[in-house]
Amino acid sequence: MDKKKELFQSLILSRLLFGAETWTFPDQRTKEYLHGSIMSLLKRLLHCPGHCPISDEEILFRTKMPSPTTLLRLRRLRYLGSLLAVGDTASWGLLNQDQAWLALVRDDFRWMWHQLHHCCSLGDPATHLQRWLEVIQYHRGYWKRLIRRATEHSIGVQDREFLVASTHLRFLEGLAAGQFVTPPALPDQWQDRPGPQAYGCMQCGRACRSLGGEGAHMYRAHGEVNPVRQLMASTQCAACLTEYFTTGKLKMHLRRSSACRVTLLGRGHREIVQPGLGSNEDTERLLQWDNKVPPLTASGPHLPAVPGRDFDVEHQTLYEALILGIMDIDTASYEAFARRCIQEQPISWTKCRLTLQEALRQIADGFLDVETTHLQTCTAILRRLATVEAWPFLEHVPSGSYPTVPSLEEIAKKIEDTQILLDRQAVPRPVGKERVFLHAFSGRRRPGDLQHYLEAAFARQSEGVLLHVVSMDVVIDPEWGDACRQETRDFWLRGALDGFVQGGLCGPPCETWSQARFADLGDEQGRHPRPLRSLEWLWGLPSLSLREQGQVAVGNELLLFSIDLLICLARSEGLGVLEHPGEPEDETKPSIWRLPIVQLLRQLPGFDFVDFAQGLLGAKSPKPTRFLTLNMASLPRFLHSHRLCPDLPRSSAIGKTQDGHWATTSLKEYPPALNRALGESFAHHLLTRSFTHESVIDDLFLARCCSMHVDHFGEHYGPDYKCQHKLFGRR
Repeated sequence: MDKKKELFQSLILSRLLFGAETWTFPDQRTKEYLHGSIMSLLKRLLHCPGHCPISDEEILFRTKMPSPTTLLRLRRLRYLGSLLAVGDTASWGLLNQDQAWLALVRDDFRWMWHQLHHCCSLGDPATHLQRWLEVIQYHRGYWKRLIRRATEHSIGVQDREFLVASTHLRFLEGLAAGQFVTPPALPDQWQDRPGPQAYGCMQCGRACRSLGGEGAHMYRAHGEVNPVRQLMASTQCAACLTEYFTTGKLKMHLRRSSACRVTLLGRGHREIVQPGLGSNEDTERLLQWDNKVPPLTASGPHLPAVPGRDFDVEHQTLYEALILGIMDIDTASYEAFARRCIQEQPISWTKCRLTLQEALRQIADGFLDVETTHLQTCTAILRRLATVEAWPFLEHVPSGSYPTVPSLEEIAKKIEDTQILLDRQAVPRPVGKERVFLHAFSGRRRPGDLQHYLEAAFARQSEGVLLHVVSMDVVIDPEWGDACRQETRDFWLRGALDGFVQGGLCGPPCETWSQARFADLGDEQGRHPRPLRSLEWLWGLPSLSLREQGQVAVGNELLLFSIDLLICLARSEGLGVLEHPGEPEDETKPSIWRLPIVQLLRQLPGFDFVDFAQGLLGAKSPKPTRFLTLNMASLPRFLHSHRLCPDLPRSSAIGKTQDGHWATTSLKEYPPALNRALGESFAHHLLTRSFTHESVIDDLFLARCCSMHVDHFGEHYGPDYKCQHKLFGRR
């Protein structure tokens, strides 16, 4: 993908955006057209078919490319650096008169400051613009690095928002499939958003995949051409006298330039339809002229201005039939009459929908003198006929997703409105004699760890049951222990959903959530990590350094995987525990227990919170901890029975030790007493399920589990985060 992106940027994007640093958009339609064009090219970069249901956010997430708006911002910011570099030779008088361009540049500075203000000392450009201009003019290397840093940061932010939103949608769909909640409905603000567009021919009853396919069918089957082609006598626009050399470029000009189009229509300009795009004549012109000369405007007299008019959006014959039918046809027969009128006309669905909408607008003006009840019924019929659901053949076309994924605010509102099914009946799945326990982020093997006590409990109590403890960590297996790989996540989640994994423990890294980041250590311990999250921004602050943003991204991925694993285990009636530091007393501090999805899980049948302090089980500091448990009712009893001391230790794990290491490092591993309580509790629940010989784990899945069953002890901690390789090691 990196090589594809490099070729795309150098060969395609550079030509598409040539001169884009000076572009200003007269209307939103032009900007949306450019946005759609760039996204279509990126979609082809992923080898996705044109009808593939994929949102713009997913395209940007998979390509790791900046958005089209960001691409234009970067062009303008680089161009400003070039202008300041040439000094007085630039036409500053003309530039200062271009208020539209200057407004865009000021907005670009605000965007850049939003990306960099937590890791840049330049100050807000709204009040320190002169300092920014000095950097641009006299420190061009630093300015280029700032632009590159802002670009990478914006890509990271858009990736984080897409990952969190799309994963939460999958969470809710999984909970609905497991009958924990009612199927989530679309947020209220989505109700008025246009759904996936459909295309087709109403007379033939045939669906098309795209607007281009619809137009091609209407031309081949019914001889209908785009009305713009009736305004083209050659490759020159008769309104502005610009020579485009090819039919395709002139057609696109007339479609986009409303001034030229309405001028020609106002003159009554009509030409014989010439061979269009794809014809032999146009292909010959394309080979001869394309990309060799730019469009050229001819000199000469212009015709006097005339009142302009544009094409009618509606099909005139169908429009008149529908309106007259309201006055002539009775209420019971109107829908059949309207359907017959639509299907008799050689009309596309796009044109049909516009005609129906225009008829509804005219009816709303109240110019029809008919009975009110009859008019309301006919209006409801036309409104229903303007939807895809009224025409079954249109629903079979492959459709796309909604134009955007929901925002984090919409996700939170959606979770809040989710209805929980408290009367869910749990039906345990039959299990075989082999039990797989997944210990995610296990870290190194060591004496007194969870695997040791879990295997010891099985050895004492099991009768014919085999235990496979999978240590999922990159220090164990850099490929199948890396939860940052999509293939790895899918493999283990599918195993949990299919019932191959009966239990799991997840302790995702807490370094980006740690309350130690909020401690005021003064200057005696030097620079210390700063907070990366807040109560408002639980998934990461909007402006961080690139390294901090990488830390937050890894922490989010591992936490989302842990929640996903717990939901899959819940759907298969398995056992699970999610461990993280306890909820802070300060209500303004961030914590995973304040995430809406975690608060929702706590309310579901089988889930519960268990609070305790690891200091009572042998930890060096109090270390308050919370478990989100799944079908583990006995865990509090086992935790209480393995307490080692009645009082909490008074030492603190804030700051650095005497040897210069962070004091929290020693707390990455659970104390042996806690491991024993967890091991015996998991064994107790796993062994209460009788096995059947008919239930067998997939051989390939079992082979992978056996390869990650570790017997030798490690010597070193695994780092929570490493910038380049995303290494982590936990328990």
